[in-house]
Amino acid sequence: MLPSIPLLLLSLLPVSLALPSYSPIWHRPLLGPPQTPSQIHRVPGENKTVILAGNRKVVGGLNPGDGEIVWRQMHEEADPVLRHASSGRLTATLSGPSGSTLRLYTPHTGELVLEVLLHLPEEGTLFTPGEVGTGLQFVGEDLMVLSGGNAVRKIGAGGVEWVWTPENADESYLKLYATPSHVHLLGIDPSSKHTHTVLSLSTGELLSSSPLAFPHSSKAEPLMLHPSVALEVQDGKLLSVSLALHGKHKVHTLPGHWASLEDVGLAPQGYVIALKEDGAAHVLRATPDGAMESVWEFSESKKAAHYTESVFAGALDKTGAPHVARVYWTHSLNLGNKLRKGSFNLWSAGGVGGQGMVTGFTFPFQTKVHGTMKDIALEVGLSSSTPVKPIPRFLLHTSTGSLQLWQDDKLQWTRDEGLGDLVGGVAWADHEEQPIALPGSLAAAIGDTASPMGDRGVGDAPEPLVAKWERQLASAWRLPGYVLSFLLRFVESVVPSEGSAQLSHALHKLVLVAGSTGKIWALDTSRKGGVVWDRILGISGAEENMGKVDVQKVLSVGGVGWVVIGHRNDKDGIHTAAWEIVPSTGAIYPPPGREGTTNGLTLFSGRLLDAFILPSDGTSQNETVVLISQDKGIYIFPDDAGRVASLSHRAKQVYFSLPLSLPDVTFERATLEGFAIIPQHESFVALQTFATHLTPSPKSELLQLIRPHRGPVASLGRVMGNKKTLYKYLNPHLVVALTEHLSATDGGEWCGVHVVDEVSGAVVYEASVRKPSGRECGISAVLADNWLVWHFWNDGNSGAVVANGGGMRTKGWRVVVVELYEGDADEVTRSAELSSMSVNSTRVHAISQTYGFPSAWKAVTTTSTKYGITLKDIVVANDRSQIQAYPHAILDPRRPVGKLTSEQKEELLIPFDSVIPDDPRRTVSQNIQVMGTTRLSTTPTALESTTLLLASGVDLFLARLSPSSTFDILSDSFNKTQLILTIIGLIAGIAIVRPIVESKKVRQRWYSTT
Repeated sequence: MLPSIPLLLLSLLPVSLALPSYSPIWHRPLLGPPQTPSQIHRVPGENKTVILAGNRKVVGGLNPGDGEIVWRQMHEEADPVLRHASSGRLTATLSGPSGSTLRLYTPHTGELVLEVLLHLPEEGTLFTPGEVGTGLQFVGEDLMVLSGGNAVRKIGAGGVEWVWTPENADESYLKLYATPSHVHLLGIDPSSKHTHTVLSLSTGELLSSSPLAFPHSSKAEPLMLHPSVALEVQDGKLLSVSLALHGKHKVHTLPGHWASLEDVGLAPQGYVIALKEDGAAHVLRATPDGAMESVWEFSESKKAAHYTESVFAGALDKTGAPHVARVYWTHSLNLGNKLRKGSFNLWSAGGVGGQGMVTGFTFPFQTKVHGTMKDIALEVGLSSSTPVKPIPRFLLHTSTGSLQLWQDDKLQWTRDEGLGDLVGGVAWADHEEQPIALPGSLAAAIGDTASPMGDRGVGDAPEPLVAKWERQLASAWRLPGYVLSFLLRFVESVVPSEGSAQLSHALHKLVLVAGSTGKIWALDTSRKGGVVWDRILGISGAEENMGKVDVQKVLSVGGVGWVVIGHRNDKDGIHTAAWEIVPSTGAIYPPPGREGTTNGLTLFSGRLLDAFILPSDGTSQNETVVLISQDKGIYIFPDDAGRVASLSHRAKQVYFSLPLSLPDVTFERATLEGFAIIPQHESFVALQTFATHLTPSPKSELLQLIRPHRGPVASLGRVMGNKKTLYKYLNPHLVVALTEHLSATDGGEWCGVHVVDEVSGAVVYEASVRKPSGRECGISAVLADNWLVWHFWNDGNSGAVVANGGGMRTKGWRVVVVELYEGDADEVTRSAELSSMSVNSTRVHAISQTYGFPSAWKAVTTTSTKYGITLKDIVVANDRSQIQAYPHAILDPRRPVGKLTSEQKEELLIPFDSVIPDDPRRTVSQNIQVMGTTRLSTTPTALESTTLLLASGVDLFLARLSPSSTFDILSDSFNKTQLILTIIGLIAGIAIVRPIVESKKVRQRWYSTT
């Protein structure tokens, strides 16, 4: 830990005049957990292969050689990706509600070729899940598209060639299947019966439309295969029928007790996977008359306790022959000490009797690290030897969001895409201290001098006197180096230099993040970055998500380490559980069982409403996590006797607030409830203390409750140019509530910002703007000390109820800056120490200003430092995939209009400008595109000048921020050796001169007395 005195001395420098310093440390581009089927696609004629993967937010291409991202495209939340398909030199995506937008890309570069709005997002029939009623299929160089549940388009080289919609608007179509001459549609008529419609591929002409020959079943989901065959499973029977335009449509039944069908991408070749009720997997092939035949049954595919459910995929080799892969995990293979393996079976068409042949192998899949297998994409090459053998390569998608590429049984690479969908926040921890290393040249010159003099340690046997003298004389040559090493370490501990080991240690931390899949990772903040360790909480990938953990909170708790709180899905319902983790090693409590799973310590049944950290009582460093259950029950973790006694003693001083939840009423009310904690026997209960209605309208909603980060405050006021002081309103109990409500006067929708004391329920500041037409409220807000900044979209009719809201009739983004003070100049109420029940606790003087802003905000936070001396920056993630920082000097509500006076110049104020400039020097991410950021988290470091920032969302990005420059870090060019030698010279000079001076003083006294 660095001493505070040097930092306080350095803080006397004019840091407000210093230029900020922003340094990216590392960036991890991601796609996010795959949610749409992946594809290994070979671009014809260019000998290029790209892996196409995606989810609702991102679609992109991966280099199969190293797994790095070749290209990717980000989609807005209102424009989710529903389907993507590739053929030849094109990749198509269908996105938006019911497939409202079609885009075409080049698969190996991601260049946008075509973008077509198929229908307005609010039009079209919406199904659940969202991809139903949509379809994409390439037929040669043409693309057939089904969107909106009722519109079919043919897309050619020149764009849309024809569009077909049914005459009856009540008819909806679920699936599309195209042949070189026809387009087949499976739909639902107004009576909910399945229909079959045929269109001409070349002209879009309606050729026929009739009910499907199958008996009606609301649970059945038909599939369509080549040669124009439909099949489905009804009540254990597998039914199929020919869809040919002419002839009898006889329904065929395949013997057996069937459970489901799986499309493996071989419908154009007439193959599909069918599963029986006992789990047995069959490869089925369609015949010209509409019947289905089983050409292969995978051995040992029936349900068994020692096998997981199988995952299937299909592919064509370069000769056009079909192949079907089956992948599953088993713990019954006795292969030495490795009892758990992944198994791969590959069925290839052809062989004796036309039934095909199967090859297979096992591969070392680590289910304890990556969960279970959820999906695969297959590519099959052919050997050059005779006989020709298939060479499979497959992409594995796991339940934790990982992507793995396997070539036979060899793992090529792994991508932890679960990091692209984080939940529950982040937790920071200091890295374990490492010894400070000397500069390389100096270390080589004086040897290893970091260790103490002598080579003996505690517990060594007694040493003879002569041997001791010999050892000490032999070590005497190390004394100068040891002294120099000590002096260097001393200087580094006071003021480190850029690139030094001490600086690296001061900035070295671990950060815990949790994915939506139930996996947690500890990340290293050093420049090397990377995952230090990872763990799976609960059970990943089980049937019906049994045992899955949905992480709710990730906390750093003093005296404990890291604490993760999550909802665990059990057979008897949802339980809230907690895990205690040692940051440096990943040791977890409760420890994993024999199967490697850890279900956590169950705290209570039901869901968690909120959790917060209760600071230590001053007698120790132990902090406590307070949890509030859905029924307002109070629980603590850890629940040892010392923490229970401490909370019982301080219970009357602990308050919290929650949004009002009234599921039994027909209207909503934006209400904030306050609670106090009351001891009761050996437990605690919540006692309601207030209920504050934040809006005047009963038809309102509390959208978000923002709890500001609490940190040390070095400055309690702001000295103005006239030497008077504005004292900051530093109430430690403030929360920010964002609301939406209907106006009682004009019936319009309004969006509000409210700053509330969560102890008394008093509203100390509030403002509202009219909700933008066709948009959500979309207000972002952050509160740091007495500095409130909130951001919104103004459509020219916001009717903003804020001070100095000039220019509000112009469309664009606006940022409102507010500073809260205890009163006018030199008025003091000591708000930081004042009781919330005091009359003066609500005496607030607010100064606000509104500015135009150049971009939208996706996330916002503030910098935080160890002692609170460094000026704070507002850090935002904008809609251009950038991270930017804005200092207080720019977002200052007291920026004067007109020419500056001498007093304003003395206060270093900047003249008012109605628009905040988009200064590239404020871009923390520099030229790095940080995609999909939804959360920003900062933490202090051992250096007062420096903050670490982690941006998460789709990408992960870590940076170092110094808002007031690195005033406590020496430059690389600073000569420390010269400084040390100068100090030694001064000490030596003093030692030599001092006796001479003393002797001279004595002689002067003798002469003066005579």
